Amino acid sequence: LPDGAPWAPIPDGIGASADWRKLVLFVNHELNSGGVKDASGASRYQYARVSRLELDRRTLAVRDASYVVNGSEQYLRLCSATFVGREVGFPSGYFLTGEEQTGGVHDGIQLAIGTDGTIHELPWMGRFAHENATAVPYRGKVAVFGTDDTSGKSELYLYVAENEADFLQGRGKLYVFASSAVPHAGNLAAGQQIDGHFVEVPNPASLSSTQLQTTVTALGAFPFVRLEDSDYDHRFERSRPALYFVDTGAESVKCGAVACDPYGSIYRLDLDRRDPAGPARLTLLARSSGAQNGWSSPDNIAAGERSLMVQEDPANATFAGQRAPQVWQFGYTHRGGIDAGRVVVELENSSCNDAAGTCWESSGIINAEAWLGEGAWLFDVQAHTLPVPNANLVNEGGQLLLLRVRGS
Repeated sequence: LPDGAPWAPIPDGIGASADWRKLVLFVNHELNSGGVKDASGASRYQYARVSRLELDRRTLAVRDASYVVNGSEQYLRLCSATFVGREVGFPSGYFLTGEEQTGGVHDGIQLAIGTDGTIHELPWMGRFAHENATAVPYRGKVAVFGTDDTSGKSELYLYVAENEADFLQGRGKLYVFASSAVPHAGNLAAGQQIDGHFVEVPNPASLSSTQLQTTVTALGAFPFVRLEDSDYDHRFERSRPALYFVDTGAESVKCGAVACDPYGSIYRLDLDRRDPAGPARLTLLARSSGAQNGWSSPDNIAAGERSLMVQEDPANATFAGQRAPQVWQFGYTHRGGIDAGRVVVELENSSCNDAAGTCWESSGIINAEAWLGEGAWLFDVQAHTLPVPNANLVNEGGQLLLLRVRGS
């Protein structure tokens, strides 16, 4: 950083805004109460942080850095994130992030952080393991989707308010996605579509994470394995709003005697044109058959106008020292589908074995084309085995990277 201090470890979700001179990045650091051990065994960097970096748009030099969340708040594992602006109903601009871990002081709270650093806690968005909150553009409404990262108890949520002020004050409604077409997302076949709808969750701000899970289960919430990141379809020529999202899968979550979705899936949810809580159609775009057969364990995503970027979290046994985690680019096909994809980045981590704790993970990818030119993407890397000498850390070296992919 400009003052010579090390950047906090385990960078994750990124959000960005800019003016003609500088690019401002908000970056989560996915830390828990134990923090990271230094060389002496002492705990450092306890609790999650959000760093604010000011980059020169011409040179990309970091001109200023601070923490708008510094750990004293005791938030747990702030994970993926989104910066929302005028185009999705937030004229003031906010960094949306939430705890990916329940329990603790805040029990899975969602946050909106203003450009001035003001933190707004949003219990009406539900207490659960927040992976990300993604706003989808709607005229005259604010519609924010939330993905639950709880393995085996994972749902898709939606909060709808009339405007930014109502969203920040809790004057809206929380919904959960439901469908009776199949018992579980794991029962879907690649390419299959099902109809669904959204069910209102009563009094969400008053519910603990445990009470919320009980409530939505009783409401008939449609179960996924372990939902991860999401982004909306940015192709402005499309008349129907839609959400892309991924499920990282888990070998331990069963549908009967077999794993529902052991290696991960990519989904698309087509929404009603006028009412975000209206009828919706879910499509399983693709399902992984393991890291040795292509992409696997999808985690963070970003949707551009020409392609969908997907980052792998090597959280299943098919990696196991066989290959390094990768970043994949998927082109769009007709009716919102995606092609077979191609690898655009491979981490220098071929010895990756999740069970042994030797994997690295890329994360936080966002489309940076509006600020840094055609084909520009920003992402970070959680290099879990890389030392940080100037912080006296034996591992958890974090990196912020610019990627350019022509035509993406």
